[in-house]
Amino acid sequence: MPQKNLNVCYVIYSEELWNPLLKRQVLELLSTASTAESRLRVRLLYIFPWYWLFVKKNKLAALKKELASGSIELKILPVPFPFPFPYFFPKYIKNLGFRPFEPDSSRFFWVLKALLLPVLLKYAFIDDFKTFHCRSYPSSAIVLPVKRLSKKINLIFDPRSDFPEENLLQSSWKKDGHSFKYWKKQEKKLLQYSSLTVCISEIYHTHYQNYYPDFRCTIIPNNVDCSTFKYNPEARAVLRKENNLEGKILFCYLGSMGTGGWHCPKVYAKIIKTYRAIKLPHTFLFLVPESSQAEIIKVFNDSGLKRSEFLIISPDYHKVPEFLSAADYGLIYLEREKIALGTKVVEYNAMGLPVLLNSNVLSAVDYVNEHRTGLVINIGAGDSDKEPSPVECIEFSKPEGVCSREEITRTANSIFSNERIATEYIQVYKSFTN
Repeated sequence: MPQKNLNVCYVIYSEELWNPLLKRQVLELLSTASTAESRLRVRLLYIFPWYWLFVKKNKLAALKKELASGSIELKILPVPFPFPFPYFFPKYIKNLGFRPFEPDSSRFFWVLKALLLPVLLKYAFIDDFKTFHCRSYPSSAIVLPVKRLSKKINLIFDPRSDFPEENLLQSSWKKDGHSFKYWKKQEKKLLQYSSLTVCISEIYHTHYQNYYPDFRCTIIPNNVDCSTFKYNPEARAVLRKENNLEGKILFCYLGSMGTGGWHCPKVYAKIIKTYRAIKLPHTFLFLVPESSQAEIIKVFNDSGLKRSEFLIISPDYHKVPEFLSAADYGLIYLEREKIALGTKVVEYNAMGLPVLLNSNVLSAVDYVNEHRTGLVINIGAGDSDKEPSPVECIEFSKPEGVCSREEITRTANSIFSNERIATEYIQVYKSFTN
C-alpha cells in the first residue's frame, strides 16, 4: 500500500521573502526538505498587505520566477490589512527618531482572521493540507481559529523570536500598552492549542514555560547552508590584500543595523572604543545593507571614531561567505537582554569564525560556552552586560578556551546544517501524518 503524501502548508505573514535571512531560513530549508523526502508536498502561503503589489512589484515578480520551476508551490494572498487603510505615517520616539507606526493589533487583527478563514478551510478540507507550519506569531494566530474548529488540523507554532518582547526592545510597543498585552494573550493561546511549538533553544523553552507550562514543544535550532557558508582561503587572501587588512585581526559584523533596532550602531561604536585596548593591530568590518551605511557612518563619526578603525561594505548575497572568510571573529552584541540565538551566530560558526558576544544574547551565550565556539566579552552595555571585560588581557591571536576553526566548523555542521534541520522538520511532519 503506497504511503500518503506529507502535505504541509507553510504560512508567512508580512515578511520579505527575498530578504537574505528569510531566503536562508525558509526557502533554502524547504527546498532541502523537499529534496530529502519525496513524499513532501509544500505549499507556501505568502500573506502580505495589498499595497505590496505596487510598492514591491519587482521583488514579488522575481520571487515568483525563482520558485516557478522548483518543488515549492507558491500562493500569494494580498489582504486589506492594516485595516481599513495602510499606515504610512511614522511616529517620533524621543532619542530614537522616527519609527514605523503599527496599528493597534487587538482592534484590527480579528478582521484579518475572518477574511482568511474561508481560504484556510479550503486548503484544509478540499486541498487536504491538514498540517500548517506557521512562521511567527501573526501567521500562527491567523491559523489558530481553523485549528480550534477541527482536531484534524495540525498547527506548528514556529515563533522564531519572542515577538512581544521584541517589539518592546525596538520601542514599537510599551509594556503597559494594548498591543503588548494583546499579543501576550495570543501567545498563551498559541502555546495551549498548537499541536507543537518549535523552540530554537532550551532558553526559549524555559521562557515559554513561564506563560504556559504544559505546552507541546520540540527544540530545533536555526539552520545554515554549510555548502555555501564555508571557509575560502583564496578569497581571504585576495580580500585582505585589496582592503589593506594583512597582519590585522579582523572583527566582522554581518546583518542589518539601525538605531532603535536590535542591532544598534551606538553599541558597535562602544565596542570599537572598548577594543582599542587590544595591543595587536586590528579593525572592524561591517557587512550591512547599503541602506544602513549612511546612518552607521553618522553614528560612528558622532562617537568620535576614526575612519581607519572600521570598514563598511554591502556585498551581494552570494559574496557574503567570501568576506566572512577574510574575518577572524564574528560579532553579535545587544544593548538589551534577549533570549536570541541569532542566525548570524550559526553562519559565523559554519565559516569557522569564533563568535564574540555579550551576556545579553542569552541562547548564544549558552551555545558558545557549551561548545567552545566563541567568547563572552562584555562592554557594560546594560542588563546582563553589567561590567566591561578586560579586553587587553585576551590573546586574540590564539584565544584560550576556543576551538580551532576546523573544530568550530564541524560543530556547526553537525548541529545547524540545512540537511540536519530539514530532517528534523520532516520527522515532525511525519508524526502528524502517520
